[in-house]
Amino acid sequence: MSHVLSGMMQKYIFIPMSKDAELLDIVDREGNVIGRATRDEAHANPELIHQVVHCWLFNTDGQVLLQQRSLTKDLGAGMWDVAVGGHLMHGETAVTGLAREMEEELGIVALKARLADTYIAGTDSQTEYIYVFTALLPDDTQLQFDQQEIETIAWFDLTDLYTESMAGRLPVTNWIHDELPGILQTAIADYLTNS
Repeated sequence: MSHVLSGMMQKYIFIPMSKDAELLDIVDREGNVIGRATRDEAHANPELIHQVVHCWLFNTDGQVLLQQRSLTKDLGAGMWDVAVGGHLMHGETAVTGLAREMEEELGIVALKARLADTYIAGTDSQTEYIYVFTALLPDDTQLQFDQQEIETIAWFDLTDLYTESMAGRLPVTNWIHDELPGILQTAIADYLTNS
């Protein structure tokens, strides 16, 4: 199943609030909304499954863009992570949440993205329903990252990313470990289809 985010960004109003007060939709294991909770509540109770979007951004050379998470982050501080990621706010769809996160984190507006996968991942304190998207970033894209959220960004060859992260030489988040095998499979399938 493939969903596309293609320049049809819906207008939204972003009202800055503390991370603690963010209101998130709570979903069942199939992704159906069943309630609401604050970010703090969702991060303190693994039974409160909340939605997250991730987007793997590629360039025309087949490299993937990663962000190094801010050293002030609650989880994975200083680790390398998918280029775009964040919680879906109450009432957002995966597509509108991805559009908001792309703009907030990297200044990207109206980029085509494809839903590659969904999965559930959790820890002792929280559980996430994750929408994984992929997108091709045009060569002329100017990136402006939020320095309060991101230390830096860098392009990686997929083989180097796989080798270095699996060997423990590149500190990456669990999300990279969880998603990288599927991203590699998708990249190979796309290559074989388009060859």
